[in-house]
Amino acid sequence: MKSLLMLAALTATLWLTQTAAALDAKDVRGGWETTLNGVAHIYQFKVRGDRVTGIACGDCDDATTLAFIDGKLGPHGLSFVVTHVRDDGSTTYQEHVIGTVNQGELTVKGIRGGADGDTFSWTMHHDQLPPMPHMAPGRAGARPAPPPYRQPAPWESLTQAKVAGVWLAGAGPFKQFFVIRKVGDQLLGMLCGPCNRTYFMEILDDFSIQGDTLNFNVLHEQGRDAPYYNRVTAHVARNEMRLAVVPTGLNGAPLGTMQHGDMTLLGPLTLEATAMH
Repeated sequence: MKSLLMLAALTATLWLTQTAAALDAKDVRGGWETTLNGVAHIYQFKVRGDRVTGIACGDCDDATTLAFIDGKLGPHGLSFVVTHVRDDGSTTYQEHVIGTVNQGELTVKGIRGGADGDTFSWTMHHDQLPPMPHMAPGRAGARPAPPPYRQPAPWESLTQAKVAGVWLAGAGPFKQFFVIRKVGDQLLGMLCGPCNRTYFMEILDDFSIQGDTLNFNVLHEQGRDAPYYNRVTAHVARNEMRLAVVPTGLNGAPLGTMQHGDMTLLGPLTLEATAMH
């Protein structure tokens, strides 16, 4: 109870404070990170109006650490809940968090649910580093185009259970993780690779399944005044998920200045298969 009263007081202070400069979406969206005592803490925010959603994780290529954010943006800060879920989508516990942004840093204070209800506080920063050289477009010595994709079998009828898990593209430290989790009655997820850099991390949302077709969005929020998303249409056959990707503006129109593409993922692994303990 004492912890809850402390958070209520902090929240009231946050919304009543009038001296701090007003925030808008571009001050908040994208990735924030910090490491304390060797443990990573990462948030990735999507902001639409005053609604804030997104993902939270620790060592993010350990898919068991992935949790989900839902909250609001006020004129002087954030208030949100981080929900940790089981494989069936039910809630394990929640963290109630408030945050303020000052001089490019995000300070968060929260209460962790569960039996102990302990409090936490840390200061986070954006990943400001540019892409790594091997990922820069137009680089010399780029790989030749792969051969045309050959579908291994008829597309399978899909369910949430069939697509939930970890799907991988590539190999080594720069492979990409597509993590899809059931949260209540919906699917949500994360794309990362390498997974220790918020610069290379995106939110997955707006999932839908119709027959053998899976659709979802890959949100590009990091460091952008005008975010966009990749609209993905996917099919699955024999542990291959084939993606067709269309870069799309927030108005729903394809971005003709950006190249459409496709890729193939392998999976799904269980979340526990990626665990680091």
